Amino acid sequence: MSLLLLDDEEVFSKILGIFCKEKGLKFYYAKNIEEAKVIAQNNKVKYAIIDQYLKNEKGSDFGRYLKNKFPEIKTIICSGSNNDISDEELKYFDISVNKSELVTFINEVLIKS
Repeated sequence: MSLLLLDDEEVFSKILGIFCKEKGLKFYYAKNIEEAKVIAQNNKVKYAIIDQYLKNEKGSDFGRYLKNKFPEIKTIICSGSNNDISDEELKYFDISVNKSELVTFINEVLIKS
């Protein structure tokens, strides 16, 4: 299984990358939407975990891109607080997960499914 993380917090990506490696998952990381597009175009990605609040960008823009170009990729919105993300933005995501619960979600839902 492969995961793409779009998040501008490199510390978070390092932690998630270590976890994914321990679980035998292929892990890709992008810190902005342009990097994430290149990864999605050039690799077989099953899940895209997308932070909504990026520097000068919104994760929902990448979610919309994936739904149009790669509808087979399951999109997961992941932020410190998903409560202030509009319904219009949420429609581009299959799943919403609080960032503090992401490792548990990956372990219990994605890996075991």
